[in-house]
Parts: sequence; structure tokens; C-alpha cells
Amino acid sequence: AKTVVIAYEPIWAIGTGVTATTEQAEEVCAGIRACIAEIYDEATAEAIRIQYGGSVNGANAAELFAQADIDGGLVGGASLVPEKFIKIMEQSGDIRWVGEWGIENMIRCQQDLLEKHPEMPMVFSLNLSTKQLVNVELANNLIDIARRYNVDPKTIMFEINDFIVYEKIGTIKTNVLKLKDFGFKIAVDGFVLDGYSVQTIQRSPIDVIKLGRSFLTNIDSNYTKEIFCII
Repeated sequence: AKTVVIAYEPIWAIGTGVTATTEQAEEVCAGIRACIAEIYDEATAEAIRIQYGGSVNGANAAELFAQADIDGGLVGGASLVPEKFIKIMEQSGDIRWVGEWGIENMIRCQQDLLEKHPEMPMVFSLNLSTKQLVNVELANNLIDIARRYNVDPKTIMFEINDFIVYEKIGTIKTNVLKLKDFGFKIAVDGFVLDGYSVQTIQRSPIDVIKLGRSFLTNIDSNYTKEIFCII
């Protein structure tokens, strides 16, 4: 039974952007579980994963997945857009194991390339979302993975999207400091430059600031020049 997944997806919700209410979705999924219990037994019904599908997105995933008889989502169009899919994974909590799976696969890929091109210096990067960074075990888990594969931490860079929360949430700051102390490189991605954030950067364990094209477009502006002077 643990290998069986049943998905409930209303025909009228497929690709329409219309989602069943949480009450509707829970009622049907609970009914499916009750039918399984009647045909087989309670243990089998509890072991089977029942998912809801039909316009699942980052805005409704948390409420849907919080229902007692909904064990996850069957995600369609939103899974084709990384930003949308990541938001759904964050709401479901799956972003935690997906992040660890991601670094393991990245390290394997890195090691394969280094074996073929040992003379080529390589630094691989991986984004860490706010939801991942608030996991108290994140840094320890990533460090354990690096040790397991005997990888040089200086060849891996973690990118932080929402740097503004760095000093506001203690768990995030602790994770970043642990990762930095172990030897990983830390980058700020999607960084919005202003006087306050630049001062915060100077007090933080940041190795790289990734600048977007919009910043380079305004490279000759007086404001941009002032920011560079501060840096």
C-alpha cells in the first residue's frame, strides 16, 4: 500500500486556474480513504497516499496540504515554471529534502567534471530559499553531505535570495555563519543595493554580490557610483 498513490483531480479544475475549495478537496479525499478502508482495512487506507490535483499553486498549496486526508499535490502546469514550483514545495515542506537532494546531485556532477577536467577550476552554486534557511538543521545537513563526498567546500557557493531577512531571523544567520565557517562560499542573489543593505553586507560573511542587468544599465548614474564608493 505504501507504493500506491491515488490522485483526485476534478475535471473542471484541470488547467483552468480554478481550484476546489479545501473543504471540497478534503471531503472527496476523505471519502476515497473511507472506501479503501471498507474494501481492505484501516491500516491500508492510512498507508496509501492520496493527493489533490487541479490548479495547485503557491497560494493555495499550504491550505490544501494541511488537510487531514490530503497527502500532497499532483502539480501540472505550475511544475513547468521553476519559481512557481519552488513556492509549492516550500508550502509543502518538500523544499527541505529537495535542497539536500539537489546538493548531492550537484556534487556528483562536479566530481564527474573534475575527473574529466582536473585542470579546470570550478565553483558550483545552489540557491537557498528563506524556507530552507529557517530549518535549524540545514547547515548541519549540508555539511554532513559535503563530508560524505569529501568535497572541497570552497568549490561550492550557496546563493541567498532574500538577504534582507539575514539579520532579522536568528536561525538564518546561524545557518549562514555555520556554512561560511565550514568553508562554503556565500553569495547574495537578486540583491537590491541601498545604503542600509550595503552596510549590512559589510558586516556579513558574504563572498559575492550578484548584480542583475538592471543595475548595469544604470551603471553611470550618480546613485550607482555612490553605492560603489561605499562598497
